[in-house]
Amino acid sequence: MARTDPLHARKRAVAAGADPGAADACGPCRRSGQLRGIVSAPSFHTAAAVLYIAAGWRIAALRWPIVALNAAMLLSTPVEGTHYLIDMILGLGVALTALALMEVHRRRCAASA
Repeated sequence: MARTDPLHARKRAVAAGADPGAADACGPCRRSGQLRGIVSAPSFHTAAAVLYIAAGWRIAALRWPIVALNAAMLLSTPVEGTHYLIDMILGLGVALTALALMEVHRRRCAASA
C-alpha cells in the first residue's frame, strides 16, 4: 500500500523531477536559506524592537541593554535578506500606531477615573 501523507507525496514529487522549492498543499517551503511565501511586509522584527524599546525606556536599569539588543535586531533585519527598507518603515508604522492607540486608551481611562 502506497503512503499518502503529504511528506511522502512531496518526496515522490521531488524524485519525479518537481521543483523542491515550489509551494505545495503543505504551504511555503524553506530550502537552503530561501524563504518562500509572505515573509516581508511589514517587518514585525522592527515593530517588536520599537515596542520593546518603548516599554523598557522608563526602567533605567534596563534602558540601555534593551536599546542595544533591539538596535542589533534592527541592524540585522535587512542584512539577513528577509526584509527591504520599506518593510522596516511599515513595521515602524505598525509600532507607532500601536503606541498611539495605547496613549489614546490611557488618556480615556484617566479621564473616566
